[in-house]
Amino acid sequence: MHVLVTGSSGFVGAELTKKLLDENHVVYALVRNTRKLAKALPPKYLNRVTPLEGDLLVESDLERLQHQLTKSVGRLDIVVDLAGGGPLTANRKEYSFDTNYRTTANLIRILRNSQRLDSLSLFVYFSSLAAMGFPDNGERRILYSERTACNPKLPLERGKFDSETFLKDLAKASKFRVVALRFPQIYGLADAAFMQIISLLRKGVFPVVRGTMGSLPLINLRDVVGATYAVIQNANRITENYEVYLVCEASYSYDQLLDLVRKKFGQGGMLRLPYSLMYVGTSIVERIFGVLGKPEPLNRRRLISLTKDRVVDSSKFVSTFHFKFEESVEHFISNELS
Repeated sequence: MHVLVTGSSGFVGAELTKKLLDENHVVYALVRNTRKLAKALPPKYLNRVTPLEGDLLVESDLERLQHQLTKSVGRLDIVVDLAGGGPLTANRKEYSFDTNYRTTANLIRILRNSQRLDSLSLFVYFSSLAAMGFPDNGERRILYSERTACNPKLPLERGKFDSETFLKDLAKASKFRVVALRFPQIYGLADAAFMQIISLLRKGVFPVVRGTMGSLPLINLRDVVGATYAVIQNANRITENYEVYLVCEASYSYDQLLDLVRKKFGQGGMLRLPYSLMYVGTSIVERIFGVLGKPEPLNRRRLISLTKDRVVDSSKFVSTFHFKFEESVEHFISNELS
């Protein structure tokens, strides 16, 4: 099949691109910088991809990308859109909303203008559990499933959710199917966010709210690639024009993560602080980083998540695609970290 992958030079995109090439598909890699793509892919893979260079947020680049699609791409069967992302706690709209919603809307625009939507059979959108926001139900345990009402508020949450809504409307008027995959935090050796959590636990300075213990939904990079390929390989199992699937390995309490860190490194701990102290400190951090125009490491909305047991139901995805998770945080910390 002929597959267009946006964000091929990224953390997930590079691994998915290699998987598609290993399975002998024709891959078009849409990236902002081909030099970054050359660093992300070994020569044996790089020589087999057709790069399309341009920024989906820059108007002049959109014109160039549209020309490249018309000139270099004969037909497209599948599009996998990974171009979005950004810090979950970003406080400026352009950090997360624009880099998700606008990139997707502009991608559809240039595909339509280059007449490359007509041959599509499948559009896979990399969404996030963040699209669901954080339910304001006051419960300590939160169950996420495809039936859970969404409550997005942060820029990234709104960007992901609005992109899903845009694609749902597109699917109603199109011949191809659209699948939105909502992943939790993705971890792997190149993932800075999860590695920072491990580092703080190892040093004994990871902050948690005293008297409560939340959990962190996670999925390994390899299972993300495997799940995405399962959709591509078994697209005939998708019954509706638009489907949303939650895909999560498991939720791990911070105590579980601490135990794994201690077993691996022989040391570790957490700073168990009163909620009131953490709330005031987080409010100050939010204001400082807001003035600086940078994403804060923690905000009050995410602080609450440290006190919640977040459980993700992936049964719809598992049953539809007969998928089996192959990785685990236990294996990753025990065998891959040094």
